[in-house]
Amino acid sequence: LSLWVSICFLSESISSIRSWISLFPDSIFFNSNSFLAILILPFKSTKIAFLPVDNGNMTFIKLNDVNETTILYDMYIREKATDPNDKTYDVLQYLKDNLKTDSKGRHFVDVFILSHHDDDHIRGFENYFYAGDIKDIPDNTDKIYIKEIWGSSRFFKRASTYNKLEDGALAFNTEMKRRYELHKKHKKIQEEGNRIIILGESEDDKTDHVEDIVYEIGESIHMLNNRNLSSKIDINILGP
Repeated sequence: LSLWVSICFLSESISSIRSWISLFPDSIFFNSNSFLAILILPFKSTKIAFLPVDNGNMTFIKLNDVNETTILYDMYIREKATDPNDKTYDVLQYLKDNLKTDSKGRHFVDVFILSHHDDDHIRGFENYFYAGDIKDIPDNTDKIYIKEIWGSSRFFKRASTYNKLEDGALAFNTEMKRRYELHKKHKKIQEEGNRIIILGESEDDKTDHVEDIVYEIGESIHMLNNRNLSSKIDINILGP
């Protein structure tokens, strides 16, 4: 099943579809932007929400494992969505209503995955998500913190005329680099809140000595936030 759907999504006709869902007995498979192919099995009692963000993407998943692992795939949190006088759906409030909190009442997501750096896939990161060492997070913060963050190796690229980045993408890249340097320095998987996964090798040698946090195109991922969830989810890397 995983092999079939991975090959299916390599076709250009399918890759143009923003989100595609196919139901199989007790399972669900979907793809977004031909970046990742995600198979969830079994589907029963797992929550998947494709949030209404116009042409952007924001997908929330809560697995049915014992920890109820949460995954946020891209985000597009526009300022007007948090305005009580605006009719735009409040996706930030949806997140806070469905995310778990820690012992101090702070919201967190287990895994955040960014498909690419366009603004309609990362907008709001700089305003609504905590960036920095987990040891320094304020007790009373209203920002959401991320236990493990995933992104392509393109985060190494600086903003330029040919690589324009909005505020959300810049903040995301800064946080990826911070976590990357932390892992590189200590040479081990970091504590929750400082963890990072890099999707695809870098064009230079930056990923050569951190192989334990790098997945290559074509690989399958079953480890989420350093826990093996192979009985719940199978994520195949299709690009970039």
